[in-house]
Amino acid sequence: MEFCIKDCPVENVVVFLDQAEVTRKVKARLVAGETQIVLNDLSPSIDKDSIRVEGSGAATINEVVYSSEKTQAVEKNEENTQGEAKNEKQQLQAKEKDLRRQQESLGLKRKRIETQILVLEGLAEHVTKSGKAKPESGDFVDTLSDETLQGVARFFDLHKREMRRLDEEHQKTRHESDSIAAELKMIDEKLKKLMPKREKGNFKREIIIMLEAKKEADVELLVSYLVKDASWSPKYDLRVFSKEKKIQINYFGMIKQCTGEEWTEASVELSTAMPSVGGMAPVLPTVELGYKRIMLPVPRSRGRPMKQLMARGFGGGGIDKYDEDSDDDDLLECSAALPSSSPIPEISVPTTEVKSGITGTTFKVPRQSTIPSDDTGHKVTVAQVPLDPSFEYESVPKLAAFAFLKAKVRNSSPYSLLAGPANVFLDNNFVAKSSLKSVSPDEEFECSLGVDPSVRVVYKPVQKFREHSGLFTKMTQVKMQQHVEVKNTKADPIKIVVTDQLPLSSDEKIKVTLTEPEFRKGDKKRQLGEGGSVELNKSNNLEWTVNVKPQETHTIKLHYTVEYPQTERIQGL
Repeated sequence: MEFCIKDCPVENVVVFLDQAEVTRKVKARLVAGETQIVLNDLSPSIDKDSIRVEGSGAATINEVVYSSEKTQAVEKNEENTQGEAKNEKQQLQAKEKDLRRQQESLGLKRKRIETQILVLEGLAEHVTKSGKAKPESGDFVDTLSDETLQGVARFFDLHKREMRRLDEEHQKTRHESDSIAAELKMIDEKLKKLMPKREKGNFKREIIIMLEAKKEADVELLVSYLVKDASWSPKYDLRVFSKEKKIQINYFGMIKQCTGEEWTEASVELSTAMPSVGGMAPVLPTVELGYKRIMLPVPRSRGRPMKQLMARGFGGGGIDKYDEDSDDDDLLECSAALPSSSPIPEISVPTTEVKSGITGTTFKVPRQSTIPSDDTGHKVTVAQVPLDPSFEYESVPKLAAFAFLKAKVRNSSPYSLLAGPANVFLDNNFVAKSSLKSVSPDEEFECSLGVDPSVRVVYKPVQKFREHSGLFTKMTQVKMQQHVEVKNTKADPIKIVVTDQLPLSSDEKIKVTLTEPEFRKGDKKRQLGEGGSVELNKSNNLEWTVNVKPQETHTIKLHYTVEYPQTERIQGL
């Protein structure tokens, strides 16, 4: 009695993060005595050690065997497909090689442009420094001749033209390099798809089930097995409702599989477990230190023929012939299980069921799904999670002068949220793309919700004041003043965290002194008015937490001095 396994209905599919467990139903009528059931056309991605058979009916499962035979016949259309894939692969590899040469050439060109910019900046700095040597008496401008002034004017005109040209060329090379990088990424993805699947189409795989019945009987078998080349990943829609101050997380699972079999109208479960990692923690070996030995080159052997070397192999072993899963046995016996007494739970209402285990959580998708073998993501709904957030803003104006809305939330749902991309909607309007980190039930987390244009951040140009002092040891002191304005045009008060940099000295001769805001000695945090604060974090950056009332503007001030020897040039100032 033979069945094509792809024609057997799918009872259940549990998709893990790196593989899937498929359960199919097989119905058969047995005669008295022994009956052999053969399930053929198995997926090339099947894990033969995972095959399990359960059943119901007046019969006994005596044996379950997995069989794999290598077939020699290859159809002509398969040969043609392989030839086309080979040609396409060669074309892509040639194009990739050419693009990498272009990328290397652009990198060298960009370095040359940057060198020219540094030379121009050095000349300009030399001209401005030489102009500071003022005479002891008289007006400095009056001492310059017309010819000198005209030369300086011509130099600045040349500096302006050349800097504009170099900036344009630098930007052009950067855009070209980004375009080539994107094209190389696409070629890499195409090459991965053209990689041949191991042994696909070259093996005849079967499951042989031996049953015994005392009389004629109808049996129903549930055959389950693991398959590779299947996975799922999370994706989210974060829907923010500003009036209600609520967040709803629409939790989706993107299922991909290229196992060679279609899962039609299947009950799907998504599991956070990773069976392929293994059940035991790795053993950490001992690290031994010793003197490094100089390896002398070994002279080549002239008398021994190459065939003899190849026959011996590298490392003393012979060269084994290729065989599926490096196993010499064609028939492998698998475990046979007795009929299970616990039936699969039926879905009564369209709500997602959550089952938490020791090593993972399983989500039962509330409707049946069809997942074809096309290596394309198919979206299924896991859950809709309503949450009560607290909103605040954050801004790093030196890098991006915007106010980014952020929500602080506690995951009050029973769902484990895995790390994944998220689309952010504000009052049903798409505003940004973001991402979520892994969050367990009852854990607090933060999620970014994009830029809010109603909160305006202005990063004022920095003001520098340079002074020289010292009789014997000449020192230069630079006073830096940086102001940031935050304007709240909303009808409600807001809380915003603004971060800016305070330089950190890497040399004892360079002294950095913070003058505003002021901290007490040994303190790294200070309270401000109206519930605000300022803190010096571990990265030596200042974080202001301020509350801004509706239609008001708050100014944040950062003042510091940098003192260093006059003969030195400071990088990063």
